[in-house]
Amino acid sequence: MNRRHSTRTAPARSRGFVLAYLLFTLALAAIVTVGLSQIRSTDVQAQQVSLSVDRLVRSIEIIRGQVIHCAAAYPAGATVTVPGLGTITTQYPVLPDGDTGYKTGTGDASTLQCPGAPAGQNHLWSGRDTVYYPEPGSGFDPWQYTIVVSSPPLTVTEIKLTLANASGGTGLAALRRVVQRFPGGTVSLDEATGVLTVELLTAAP
Repeated sequence: MNRRHSTRTAPARSRGFVLAYLLFTLALAAIVTVGLSQIRSTDVQAQQVSLSVDRLVRSIEIIRGQVIHCAAAYPAGATVTVPGLGTITTQYPVLPDGDTGYKTGTGDASTLQCPGAPAGQNHLWSGRDTVYYPEPGSGFDPWQYTIVVSSPPLTVTEIKLTLANASGGTGLAALRRVVQRFPGGTVSLDEATGVLTVELLTAAP
C-alpha cells in the first residue's frame, strides 16, 4: 500500500518541479526582455544625440562660412538701418527690412541678406552657390542671428547665433557636446535656459 502511494506521488512531484521551472524560466525571460528593451532605448537616445551634434556642428560651420563669404565677396557693403540710432554701412549679413531695406538686430537666421550683393542675389541662402540654409533639426527652435551695433560711433561690434533647446534632456545633452567640439570659448551653453550661443564676430567698439 505504501509502495503504491509512493509511485503515485512521484510523477506529481515531477510535474510540480517542471511547472516551477517553467515559471522561473518565463520570469527570467521577462526580466531579460525588459533589460534588452532598456538597453535598446538607451542606444537609440545616444544615436539621436550623436546625430543632433553632427547636424548642429555642420550648421554652425555653414552659417559661419556664409557670413565670412558675404563680407569677403562684397566688402563695400551697403547702408543698413540701426533701429533707433540711424544708419551704418556694413558688409556683414543683416536682416531684411521691407522689400529692399536692411536692418540690424535679432531675427531668424534663415532670412539673412548679404547687403553688398547685387539686387536679386542678396539672399544668403538663395542656393546660387549651392549652399542652403542648415536647419537645426527637430527638438530645437530656429537659429537666431544677432548683429550688435555700438553707439557712438555706430560700429558693428558683435555677431552671434543663438539656438534654444526645445526637447528636454536629449537636446541639452546634444548642446553640451556641441560646446566640446568648439574649444576656445566661441561656443557656450546657458544650462539654466538651454540656449546655445555662437560668437561669430567680436570686435572692440
